[in-house]
Amino acid sequence: TLLAVIIALLAEPLAQLLRSPNIAPLLRILSADFAVGAIAGIYTGILVAQGRYGRSAMTAVAAILTQLLTALFLIERGLLAAGACWAVVAGAVVQLIVGRWASGIAFFSHDRVPFGDLWGHTRLLAGAQLALRISQNMDLLAVKFFALSPALAGLYAGGLNISHAGLLLFGPTEGVLLQSMAKSRREENHAEARRTSTLYLRVALTYGALLCALSVLADEIVVFLLGPTFAASGPILAILLWAVAFRLLAATGRTLISAVGEKVSIMLPLLFLIVLGVIAYAIAIPRGGIVAAAAVALGLAVAAGLTSLREGLKLMGIRFPWASLAKIVGAAVVTAGVAWSLPGTGWFLIAKLTFSCLLYAVLLFAFNEWRPTKEQLASVLRALGLKTQRPANG
Repeated sequence: TLLAVIIALLAEPLAQLLRSPNIAPLLRILSADFAVGAIAGIYTGILVAQGRYGRSAMTAVAAILTQLLTALFLIERGLLAAGACWAVVAGAVVQLIVGRWASGIAFFSHDRVPFGDLWGHTRLLAGAQLALRISQNMDLLAVKFFALSPALAGLYAGGLNISHAGLLLFGPTEGVLLQSMAKSRREENHAEARRTSTLYLRVALTYGALLCALSVLADEIVVFLLGPTFAASGPILAILLWAVAFRLLAATGRTLISAVGEKVSIMLPLLFLIVLGVIAYAIAIPRGGIVAAAAVALGLAVAAGLTSLREGLKLMGIRFPWASLAKIVGAAVVTAGVAWSLPGTGWFLIAKLTFSCLLYAVLLFAFNEWRPTKEQLASVLRALGLKTQRPANG
């Protein structure tokens, strides 16, 4: 709430700092989302902690549908960018209301947690998560600040927004898997926690490699979704899809770390990456433009992904699945080659994407990478709360 007030009051100076004075009114609207959206996210986390994964997903679906319908309604009536911003706030409000109803946890109550206890439990988790998000989301701000061109910032934003869809599809799994791994560790079932962790990492590798393979179609995807005006965003999207793949690894590493317990040692590399990123953007963007900005974003994503994943593997006590990686990379390379060679443009892109994804799945099955065993299926069911834990005596 304090952050929302600060942004609303300083909207004009912030807009001037980003060399975009016209966004000041939009910043004031979106400032409300900082408070409402944060509280809505807490209720989503509560539902995951309660094991109510379906209801947690329901809050997200309600928010997305509300945002989409509100945007269509307001933009059609001429509110344009302001209407889109109000749609974001409306989606957060609906998510908060649905989350409050579904969780049964009152917004105000007589229960209190001393701030010292709250700080002791969350300072490392919040600090590391904030540092990771800053390192991964400062590229567009850097482009707006160092590129000195609203048009270039718009082209970069076009590719960035499409690439974010990859994160949105994977993000909801983090809370569910974290709850499952933490529960297994609390029950001293470390073998089950390690199995779930390894399976989760393999899923992240599989999904990330698919994004990398489909990057060969980036030019067509941008034109299909945004129109020929954004054709120059194609190379940006191609690079950022690779960046998203490594951000998935960073998120996976963060989930493994959170399941065990935060360590101070993870903060220092993340803080170093933020400083390094600012310096790199300041040097690269004036010389290489938005392509250089995307390359720096990829470099930061690789560094954050490898750092977080290495720490997560060490804390969880599991090995990196090198054999799985070799099969996944092989399937991704073949898929990329086939996708690049397929003819057709426009609406044929949907058929090309569909065929490429199906081919990727067939190759993984042929390479014996994804042939689920009973043990793997049982792990997935237990992670989703659909199967009870087996007794220790078998």
